[in-house]
Amino acid sequence: MRITHGTLRLYWVGALEPDQRAQVEARLAHDRTLQRMLDRIKSEPWPPALAPRNPWDIPAAGLGRGLAARVAPGATLGEGWVRNGEVCRIVVQETVALPQLEVVLLRRSPTNTWQVVAPSAADQRVRTDQLDRAEEGLCIEFTVSGPPGRQRWAVVLVPSELMDAVDFDQPDWTTLQAEVHAGRIALTAVDIDVEA
Repeated sequence: MRITHGTLRLYWVGALEPDQRAQVEARLAHDRTLQRMLDRIKSEPWPPALAPRNPWDIPAAGLGRGLAARVAPGATLGEGWVRNGEVCRIVVQETVALPQLEVVLLRRSPTNTWQVVAPSAADQRVRTDQLDRAEEGLCIEFTVSGPPGRQRWAVVLVPSELMDAVDFDQPDWTTLQAEVHAGRIALTAVDIDVEA
């Protein structure tokens, strides 16, 4: 696939098909020229109709920034499959050295927008040093909910000072979203197949 300025603009506004998006992300992972071009596009003013639709800028499943993840086998189903209402375990491997961080868990909705699932209150914040650690990496456990079928989840590891600024009574994630867009936040996404 030839990646042009126009292709990167379409990528930035979320208008590419998933397979095209994955190809662009694979090239961006290794091509500094394309990365600089995308950075310039991100800094350009946008007409409101063309503003990026997804403020989270989460990569395709299997890709990440500073992290890699997999869904651990469930108790009753094979790897990658979980029953609705069951606890799911994502094992996150740090691909770069990370300082002490906090976990933010997002799920992509059926309308392709990302929603923060956890934490939903200040007393639900979890630091990475509170997580179980397996040989392969950090273990993040949560209860799967929502419609059956393939769900995309994202793990975002956030510096505590950014989390301190979140008012959980009226959450405003724009500062964190800006840090994600700038590539300064470690994150990864996984697909989970949910059975009813």
